Amino acid sequence: MPKKTKGLRYANEIPKDVIPDLVDNEPNDVRNIMASSGEAAAERFAKQLGQGIQNANKTADQLEKDYLEKSRRLFERNPKIGIKQMPLYHVNHVRVGANFASLKSDIVLPGGDYTPGNIVITKDRPGGEENGYGAINPAGRSETVDIVVGRHSAAFGGKGPKKRTKANPNFFTDAARIYISQMTDVDLNFGISEGYRLDNKISKAKSAVAVKADGVRIIGREGVKIITGRSRHAKIGPKGETNSFGGKLEPSPPIELIAGNNGTGSRRVMAGLLGTPKSINYLQPALLGESTVDCLNEVFDMLDQVNSACFNLSLIFAAYCSINGIDPFRPWIPPVSGIASTLTLNAVSETLWSARINSALARINYLEEFGYNNIASRNVYIT
Repeated sequence: MPKKTKGLRYANEIPKDVIPDLVDNEPNDVRNIMASSGEAAAERFAKQLGQGIQNANKTADQLEKDYLEKSRRLFERNPKIGIKQMPLYHVNHVRVGANFASLKSDIVLPGGDYTPGNIVITKDRPGGEENGYGAINPAGRSETVDIVVGRHSAAFGGKGPKKRTKANPNFFTDAARIYISQMTDVDLNFGISEGYRLDNKISKAKSAVAVKADGVRIIGREGVKIITGRSRHAKIGPKGETNSFGGKLEPSPPIELIAGNNGTGSRRVMAGLLGTPKSINYLQPALLGESTVDCLNEVFDMLDQVNSACFNLSLIFAAYCSINGIDPFRPWIPPVSGIASTLTLNAVSETLWSARINSALARINYLEEFGYNNIASRNVYIT
């Protein structure tokens, strides 16, 4: 005899010995849905739910209506559990959110406009039917695949649209999207900053792939490469590889990593003790590790030269004081050359020698490949 549970709870909280052994012809997913205050209630719930799933002739709206009504009657004895909080295990889940406002030329997969996520084969369309290159030239080269889930889910403070609202593509409120287009204004449509390059600010009327979601991860088990420019050894005509419209490619198009989508303009700071105004660009070029190491090596060389000059000067000054310290015309006056020489050797020469040792150690630790804190990354490389 299975144990009785106190009230209703989610299936992942219920011991396995309270889940009943249901009828063999029920769907496997229904077997482990939940156990209520006894075996009979769980079996009744499974049979009712299974009947709704197996009735494929009903429309999606009718299935949803029947499911909610049966669930309401089953669980009305326990008001602490809401209908939308029931453990569903991917079985006949309640469909919420907007429906896609498709056009006649669209191919919508799967299940048409009324599924929570779509793969839409369409023309370039960042908004309503009047937007994009598909509206300007429907027969033009703007073929697009738009993969999206959660249409308008960020609207109304994250509550989303009302149920069955017709929703156009929205690159700012849809939950997640992969947008592949033969011709689009990707920077303008997604609201992307112009960036650092003044001669090539935005991508306009070009092919593009855009990925947008709350979090985007690119994972490579054996490495990740971000490459711009043409392919190597591509033998396709006298010009080599071109862009999607046959245009010329730059030798090294830029890679821009823009945090906060703020790639233009600058900020003003008050620098120095006097508070001198200074302008600092938001987007700046990256440093090359090996070139930075070479630069700092030259700086260390110049510091060593200054250190050597000061050290030699201290030795010369100490020798001068030792020889010229006694006044031959007033031998009764005690000389101070001995004190000056001692202070010069202790306070100046030793300090300079210690600075030279520290400089050599810093060069090894930060600028050599075997240094424990080498400034050049061993894993990330840029051009």
